[in-house]
Amino acid sequence: MGARIPMPTDESYPHCPLFSKSPLQPLYPIALSQVCIQWRELVLQMPVLWRYIHVSRSAEAHRRLKSQIQRSLEWLPTYLIRSGDQPLHITIDTTRVPFPATLPLLAKASGRWASLTLLVSHVGHLPPILSVLGNTHVPALNSLTIASDIYREGIVVYDALPAFFDYAPSLTRIKLLGTYTAWNAPPFSNLLQMELCYASHWPDFESLGSLFAASPNLRQLVIHDDIAQILHNVDLPRNYEQIRLMSLTYLEIRVYRLRRAKAEVARLVALFFLPSLRTLHLKEIFKDEWKELYRAFGFPLHPGDFDHTYPHRALEYFPALSNLNVEFAI
Repeated sequence: MGARIPMPTDESYPHCPLFSKSPLQPLYPIALSQVCIQWRELVLQMPVLWRYIHVSRSAEAHRRLKSQIQRSLEWLPTYLIRSGDQPLHITIDTTRVPFPATLPLLAKASGRWASLTLLVSHVGHLPPILSVLGNTHVPALNSLTIASDIYREGIVVYDALPAFFDYAPSLTRIKLLGTYTAWNAPPFSNLLQMELCYASHWPDFESLGSLFAASPNLRQLVIHDDIAQILHNVDLPRNYEQIRLMSLTYLEIRVYRLRRAKAEVARLVALFFLPSLRTLHLKEIFKDEWKELYRAFGFPLHPGDFDHTYPHRALEYFPALSNLNVEFAI
């Protein structure tokens, strides 16, 4: 468990830099191997410990060795060798280490990439990074996270990211923070899990339907965003047919708002036809917003009174719903 290096987070994100002030996690297997001879022999015989690779630098090393990138990456080939044939879980903090210097070392083992997290300081830096990835074959890649740091209030993403990865047949989970991509383009079709956080710039309604149609087996959808801005961009037509998410069983909506603006959560939920939905989790919503859901879908006035065994109007909209969790904003 200690070898798992989580992506840095900050409770006040996106109001302050997410990555640049985060302390560098120690190289866990290296630390274990230096306890004593017996521990070193044991650690070297455990490839599973070496499969979590976090490419970054401390702030001090970034300052002192800014032009000596290779010195900061000398440990990386050792990890690749000692991980044996284990699947690799890779995090690359491009705010501290230039991506073009890292990719050639990791590309030698791209057939073992199981998950990839890219951290960038600004969404504008992503296109050149993703273009470099274009010829990288990742047949085992299952999970992809792309996170862009936000240095100002409000979230603005103007254009979808370009398509990348020529071959990623196993990709089923994507998490986007502070960025937006056309997830019906390779390799983002046929997703099972999707998290969209701080993206805000969703496409228009027709394009949105096409994006979700490319992943007919989508099971889990998490949205953490400025709901009002999302709906403004989607620009719903007057008489629209709901987007059909026939396989979705879990929907989580967490409201991010500027200056306590109203979030039309009921309108967002109404975008979708969800016949298989089992769990609906709503976070940081106001009680007035819950009342709109109550009027629109027939939920109980008090969420705790929901009982899927008792017939009521909400089950007309969500016939499979069995779990309702609501967390109100303070």
